[in-house]
Amino acid sequence: MHGSEVFNITTPMQQFGFAIILFFPILAFITCCLRIYGRLSGKQLGMDDLLVCVAMAMSIGETSATYMFMKTNFIGIHITDVPAPGTYPGTPGLIWNFAVQVLYNPILALVKTSVLIFLLRLGGQKPGVRYAIHALNIFNIALMVAIFLVVIFQCTPIAYNWDPTIAGAHCIEQGKFYVVTAALTIFTDVLVLALPIWIFADLKMKLKMKIALICVFLLGFIVTIVGIVRLVFIYQAFFRPPGADPTYTLGFCTSAIETNLAIITASAPALRPLFRKWFPRLFSSATGGNSGYPDTYGHSGTHRSRITAGRSEPRHSIGPGLALKDLKDKTQYKVRSHSPSASEEEIMTFNGIMRTTAVRVSYADEEMKDPERAKEQRQQAHKEDYGMRTSISGSI
Repeated sequence: MHGSEVFNITTPMQQFGFAIILFFPILAFITCCLRIYGRLSGKQLGMDDLLVCVAMAMSIGETSATYMFMKTNFIGIHITDVPAPGTYPGTPGLIWNFAVQVLYNPILALVKTSVLIFLLRLGGQKPGVRYAIHALNIFNIALMVAIFLVVIFQCTPIAYNWDPTIAGAHCIEQGKFYVVTAALTIFTDVLVLALPIWIFADLKMKLKMKIALICVFLLGFIVTIVGIVRLVFIYQAFFRPPGADPTYTLGFCTSAIETNLAIITASAPALRPLFRKWFPRLFSSATGGNSGYPDTYGHSGTHRSRITAGRSEPRHSIGPGLALKDLKDKTQYKVRSHSPSASEEEIMTFNGIMRTTAVRVSYADEEMKDPERAKEQRQQAHKEDYGMRTSISGSI
């Protein structure tokens, strides 16, 4: 075999590696699509969703580069079966290695920024949480830019990354750089994972639901574990003597696993409302029926009244013939007639913090038409429990 034909060598180990680096991006792509579909359906597409889309596009590029790197560097091939140096072009393998380095860190940083923006929706009312999120986001972005620039210019000239024949060229101590950046990535992972615990600790909800929400966000800990495994592989590659069969390993696949798992776990909280819609029996244990408040007033099903600046657009009446009077307010609210206290959809879908609000109901048209009847209906209404908990979504 001559030239590029040598790269056609493969083994079951290498094929298994290819399966790994394809499975996780496909799963991440499906998850990302479901996330965007759910947000578009609810008309709540935000910057956090767009950042995940950018990360997904970069992950596809990283997957392609990882595949080519494994082929051109004989990853998963026994060292005894690897062609001798000089019998095949070495430049392609070095180019693909450089491409993976360039794409890897920005993917993780963008996903973390997406998570931080999402958390800002939930805990933005608490000054301490808001400051912590902004500070961590600034640090994360600054770290991303710094690492990206160092990766690009780690060798002078840049072409020395894939052309070791350039005279007078030099590189930084790459082993130390990779270990430090991997450790910093893990450090920021831990900080991001700690924020949901802080945010949800003070939310007024059932303990069971609070724990469930925290667990959903802590799925990202799986990504941190993969990052630690990757750090171990990097350390062994640069600071330990090579093993007897150094190419017969799939340690390089950990980068693709980590980036795509990050996209998947970051999208998990956003998928909950969509799954509740598709599988209500499985995901509706925390609906208004468990809150101790009736779902509606005078009608069956779920009804909403949208109150906008200076006018009311009632979608239902409270009791027969009782219309809601216009409420003069310049702030847009969404008032729900069931309790969201145990629903993570309410928490994660709307920009706002859950509050208990007393709602005053005025009766206008009916009272003018038949004062006596309206008086009787008001008396009957006051006998019933018309306390309602509302989820107020303000532009904050």
